[in-house]
Parts: sequence; C-alpha cells; structure tokens
Amino acid sequence: MKKLLKVLGTASLVTMLLATPAFAGDLGVRNEVEPNNWITEAAGFDDIAVGKISDELDQDFWRVDIHKDGQLALVLPTSGTSNRLSFELLNENGVRLKQDVSDWNNPASITYQVKRGEKYFVKVSPIQLREPDAKYTIVKFYSFYN
Repeated sequence: MKKLLKVLGTASLVTMLLATPAFAGDLGVRNEVEPNNWITEAAGFDDIAVGKISDELDQDFWRVDIHKDGQLALVLPTSGTSNRLSFELLNENGVRLKQDVSDWNNPASITYQVKRGEKYFVKVSPIQLREPDAKYTIVKFYSFYN
C-alpha cells in the first residue's frame, strides 16, 4: 500500500512538472507516431511517452526495454477530461500482466519486477471516450537493484 501511495503521489508531482517547460525539456520525451495500433508497431520511449486516442477503436502500444534488474513503475496521470482509459502492461508475447484505469481524477499506475534483457509493452485503449482525441502521457520510473 505504501508503494501505491508513493506512486500516486509521484503522478501528481509529474503532472505539475510536465506543465513546467524548462523541466520537461530535460526529459526523454517521445511523441506518438502512427501507426502504433499493434504490438508489432510499438515504439520505445526513454522517460515520457505522449500520445492520443482518436476514437473508440483506437489503441496505442509502446515498447519498454529493460536494461537492469529492478522495479518498473509506469504512471498515466489524469488528463482532466471525462475520458476513461485502460492502461495495461504486457509481456513480450502480448499477455497482460497488470492493468489499471485512468479517469478524470484518478491516475493509473502499474509497478512490476523486471529483469535485464526483458521486453514489455504498454497498451493504452479507451474504456469510455466522451471527448475525441484523448491526449495522454505515460511516465516511466525505475528502481534498480545493485
């Protein structure tokens, strides 16, 4: 529970920092490039991935390559809209490992123990899309073991 609260607190902090252009410019930001609707089209990202869900049928995939053993934390901060987005972590075979939901006032967060050399995918898809072109941001954190 403490870890979950820590991640949710981090999501709020990240949302504020992303609004500060000077700080956001120092992060490895990757903007979505279509097509990325299938796991085979997933692009990797360093720190932050920025994309949008254009309609009820859209889904986006992102690749996460692991370079060290540790804990991976992924956060989908709230967008401030009435959209509900599904946020999933998949293994390299596309099997869902964890899932959370982000809505207008609740960020989604996923933590998972990872090992060097593994590859994961993040899937963002609509559950309820009340506003078209739902923009989102994914933030990636690591806690590495020595």
